[in-house]
Amino acid sequence: MMNMKTNSTHKILVSIIIPVYNEAEKIAGCLQNIFHVMESLEVPYEIIIIDDGSIDGTAEAVKSVRNKGKVRIFRNIHNKGKGSALLKGIDAAKGDVIVTIDGDGQHLPEEIPLLVKPILNGRAQTVIGSRFLEEKNRIPFRHMLANKIIRNFFNILYDTHFTDMLLGFRAFRREVFLSNINLKTMGYLIEVEILKELLSASIKIEEVGVTCLYHKKSSILRGIYITAQILLGIIRFKISNI
Repeated sequence: MMNMKTNSTHKILVSIIIPVYNEAEKIAGCLQNIFHVMESLEVPYEIIIIDDGSIDGTAEAVKSVRNKGKVRIFRNIHNKGKGSALLKGIDAAKGDVIVTIDGDGQHLPEEIPLLVKPILNGRAQTVIGSRFLEEKNRIPFRHMLANKIIRNFFNILYDTHFTDMLLGFRAFRREVFLSNINLKTMGYLIEVEILKELLSASIKIEEVGVTCLYHKKSSILRGIYITAQILLGIIRFKISNI
């Protein structure tokens, strides 16, 4: 069992933030798994769902299981992007440690302790999951190629050695966000902007290998478009720091 106490009177509260968009088929199972993991750890926790304008009944799927755990749900009337959803969740979070995880079944809730333990042990203030440090992952070639291009470009510009720039499975000390992070991105570029802000604030970051499952196929053209947008965003971030 993981010891989550910081002193004799206070237990660490973990806030798990899940941005979702049209995940009615997956979100209930994801929540059930998170309930099991957190209850087995016997730690105080809350789950914050941000339904980013879903039209497939995602909110109703959440409500069907929310009475089995500690869940709060927020809804955007219109889809505003993953960045907007994450910021809304972080603003609502009450925990000492914040965990972000996708609600589409791509990440395994049972690996949440892998992200949280380095923070509780004082080794890091932020832990990011890397699909490339877990040898069992079967990563589609185009995802691997796009991530390699983005990773190498970022690492060269920022003199870093990250292995995964874009995975949304991460954990942070909450005060890191309150004191050091100024996020503006509304879309998928949020994952890169978070790393840029953490580096600017000299926050200690650790990577850990995690499982990544691929359930959906996106078009090649969409993948090229998103990759180009992220590369342009990295350039903008770098220029803004000069």
